[in-house]
Amino acid sequence: NPIKTGLLSTAIDAYLSSGSEILIVPLALSYENVPEDAEFCGAARKTNFNEFIKTRTRVYLDVCEPIHVSRHIHLDDPTAAIAYQITSAWRKGLRILPNQVIARLLNDNDHAIEHKAIYNMVDEFVHLNPGNYLTRDTDRIVKMGVKILKGRKFIKTGKGVIRSEQPGFIEYYAGMTPEESI
Repeated sequence: NPIKTGLLSTAIDAYLSSGSEILIVPLALSYENVPEDAEFCGAARKTNFNEFIKTRTRVYLDVCEPIHVSRHIHLDDPTAAIAYQITSAWRKGLRILPNQVIARLLNDNDHAIEHKAIYNMVDEFVHLNPGNYLTRDTDRIVKMGVKILKGRKFIKTGKGVIRSEQPGFIEYYAGMTPEESI
């Protein structure tokens, strides 16, 4: 989704009227479990407060490089240029979390993976897809990712296979991995 630029215009106006540098600091929030995921996946109408609190687990905050308004003021559309830079910073700053990696692999492999194969698949995924990973340790990615998805009842494990139980949620979390992914 494109960012809303109203506040950016205010920052540009403030710079133009004061001559003082304005810094915009993008913040990247990465959610282990998105509280509104059921709503976004069409599985619930609206997330109530109790569900929001219960679903929210770890949230990671990454502070991105500050953007100097003065460096964009000479452009034809400084608002659009700053918006683009913010979006780029967010993409770079967002964490790739273990549950997202496991969801991506399940989504790309017909929603079932042999447990013994998942380690090589995770290792290859991390190697081929650059990004801001919470961890690059294959064992931790598998352990944490499976635990999170299993805890939400999105997957089941048994007979040496990890299987999607709720493909819509698996697809949703898979979509949070890098666009360049395999």
